[in-house]
Formats: sequence, structure tokens, C-alpha cells
Amino acid sequence: MCSRPRRPSGQSRRGVDGLIVTIHGEFDEFDQKTNSTGKRSFSRTFILGAGVPGKNPIRVVSDMLSLRAYSPLPNIFAPAQSATPAAPNAEQQQQAAMIAELCKQTGMTPQYAELCLSDASVAWNFDKALIVFNERKANLPPDAFANPGI
Repeated sequence: MCSRPRRPSGQSRRGVDGLIVTIHGEFDEFDQKTNSTGKRSFSRTFILGAGVPGKNPIRVVSDMLSLRAYSPLPNIFAPAQSATPAAPNAEQQQQAAMIAELCKQTGMTPQYAELCLSDASVAWNFDKALIVFNERKANLPPDAFANPGI
């Protein structure tokens, strides 16, 4: 006769199996090479199960950590935006012009040009952005460029 392995808590199959806990957040990451700080996003998921009676009340069945480029979560408590967007202010217009010019001079996509310009070490200084681009262009992925084959 074959017996099934018992769960550490001895609970029946119809009882509590465990708990899934997911945490999302952000942190600042320091790059020693460039002496700059940038944001990263993360998600961490734990699956907790019943532990051995008389010892640990719970056990970690699974622990998964995902790191990714910073992506702020939308503010669900902010009031709804109006249907007609507000006209860009002078600073936004200047930043859009800088993004377009950096794309033109480097071949980067607008998304990567904006990331370069908004980097903490650059702070929307166009000349610094060109220097940082030239220092890091070898490490950029192909999708950072509008025409990756060029």
C-alpha cells in the first residue's frame, strides 16, 4: 500500500494551503562607474505555506524577485484628467526640443533620448547628455536606436 506524503502541518487537502504575498516598489541604485543614482522598480512574490508544528509556524515555499527599469505606478487617487490636454509650458516645450535634437544627433529613439536627458547626472543639460551618450553608447541595447542596423 502506498501512502501519500504528509504536509508539515498535517492539514487536510481541503484546508488552508498557503498564502501568496506580492510586493511592488522602487529603490535607488548607485552606479559606482558613473557615480550616479537611478531608480529601479521591483516586484517580489512569496508563497508561504504551513510550517512544521512546534517548530516554525510558516515556511517559504517560493520566493521570486523581479527587477526592471523604473516604471511609476499610476496614481489611482488623482482626479481624472480632462479630455483636452493642457498646452505644454515653456519648460516642456524646451525639453521636447532637446529630445528631438538629441535623437537627431545620436540616432536614439525619443524614449532613450529622454532617459539620457533626465538622468540625474545630466539634469537636462544638453552638452552633458552628449558626453554621457558617447560614454555609454556601446552598452545601449539595439532598440535604443531608431535604425538599429545603422
